[in-house]
Amino acid sequence: MKILINSFPRSGSNTFTGALRKSVWNVRNGNLHEREEYDEWIINKYEPLFYLGNYGSDVTLSAIVRNPVDAITSNAERWFKGFTGNVIDGVQIVDKAQNKSDEIIKLGLSEIDFIQNQIKRYGSYLNCIEKNFNNIKYLTYEQTREQTDIAIKNLLMLSDVDISKIPEESLAKNLTNNEAKHPVYAIIKEYLQGIEGISDHYDQLLPRILDEQAKYPLMFTQKDGII
Repeated sequence: MKILINSFPRSGSNTFTGALRKSVWNVRNGNLHEREEYDEWIINKYEPLFYLGNYGSDVTLSAIVRNPVDAITSNAERWFKGFTGNVIDGVQIVDKAQNKSDEIIKLGLSEIDFIQNQIKRYGSYLNCIEKNFNNIKYLTYEQTREQTDIAIKNLLMLSDVDISKIPEESLAKNLTNNEAKHPVYAIIKEYLQGIEGISDHYDQLLPRILDEQAKYPLMFTQKDGII
């Protein structure tokens, strides 16, 4: 049995996958100390086309969804800061924002072009999800952060894993994000929030996802209108 977690970058899948892996030591057969085997069992990917695959009954295909404004803002911020190690557009605006001058800082054409490409890529994730909707198990970004233990248990039980062997103390309860946001984060987010209809596709898809989750073994708790 394998679990394939696929999502748009900065939707929390890397952190959640790490928490999931740490929680399953006691239910994994074989040599638990082989990291290669460990990684092959729980797989984390960032590619929309993975949603279209038919992987058979031994693989649970899962999606972590996050609203586009926050996901794209976070992803663009990391690219502009050079997190990937590549020299790309956005370096100048990062420097200006970091200097905290009185100058009104605006995104240039190259930064806007990059963000627009990210919007299209985000849309491709949702389009692929819709084409294979019934064969995907869903978690939201908020659930993986604020109700991590329930998210882990649901995903494992949906994968026919006996969670009775998992000590409760080994389950992560919540995953906080203490990473400091660069000043350019607010500039990117303001730009995205000004795009009419940017969240429409996500808002239309989310109720269907929540209806699917109502069939899961454990119920998520609604918090302040966010599930």
